Amino acid sequence: MKISDAQKIIGLWGEELVRLEKRRDAYLVITQTGKRCLKAVHAKKEKVLFMIEAMHYLKANGFDRMAMCLPALDKSMVREYQGTHYIVQEWLDGIEPDYRNVEQMVKAVETLALCHRAGIGFTPGKRSKVKNNLGKWPRKLEENYQDILRYIDLAKSNTSPTVFEKRLISISPWLEERARKSIWKLKNSYYPQFVQEARERGCLVHGDPATRNFIIEDGQVILIDFDSAAIEINVVDLWKLSRRFLRRNRWQLNKIESLLSAYNKYYVLDKNQLKVLAAFIEFPERAWRITREYYDKQNSDWWNEGSLTKKIEELCNQWREKDIFINDFENNLI
Repeated sequence: MKISDAQKIIGLWGEELVRLEKRRDAYLVITQTGKRCLKAVHAKKEKVLFMIEAMHYLKANGFDRMAMCLPALDKSMVREYQGTHYIVQEWLDGIEPDYRNVEQMVKAVETLALCHRAGIGFTPGKRSKVKNNLGKWPRKLEENYQDILRYIDLAKSNTSPTVFEKRLISISPWLEERARKSIWKLKNSYYPQFVQEARERGCLVHGDPATRNFIIEDGQVILIDFDSAAIEINVVDLWKLSRRFLRRNRWQLNKIESLLSAYNKYYVLDKNQLKVLAAFIEFPERAWRITREYYDKQNSDWWNEGSLTKKIEELCNQWREKDIFINDFENNLI
């Protein structure tokens, strides 16, 4: 972003630019009054309004562990500049949690639970564009499973398979089995009932609870970037966090017990919800993502065969650990 553009944008909030620094997908804007986070939101205005509405609902229900959007001079929370929508938020000085640091992750999952609890009862207004994922996961996982089968067929059809493809072929029976079992368990769980309950009472989740969207500041964990906020059951958010956490902690049951215990302090999960969580965790989601990138995104500038090969080798090294974990989770925690 050009300095001149940043000056004009931050001027819409009545502030004068002193310094601009790029930080991932946002900008640290230092003004005469302090630090601000300037972020372009590449979505239609209605979707941005949904995000802001969701954040205000959470705050009204007692959830204050987030960086709120600041109003512009005209009192609006989002302003358009040269066809792009921008928001300005409070800037947080801190670090993101480390997946391998259980103490930090416990604090992160407590924040997530508080967010989910505050999101109960949420129903969006008519002006916002709602991201509603309720009830879609059995179909989505089935589609992902069919993708995996297609990628395996591509690997097997190559007369000179790459190292990546050899690794994929070697674990293909396990991938197919786990995907089938996951989908079957989800379809035969209480998932439909939880979806119906969420529709009737209202609900809201963060949508992307990766550690990059948590900030530890003054000992408290703050949740940021609500761009993916959605109408969804809380277990899906917990699955997205858990699968990343477990992979980096070699699928140790005691580690997930610590996270679930922390989550239950603020949002209690019953056994049926844990069964739904187990079904989600069993699906080889990471394998789907890696193989999709390998086969469908080879024309991307950032495609890297070496990196993808390392990732699938990690899968090959962990599949037995995940098998043991799934068995122990179902036998000891449900």
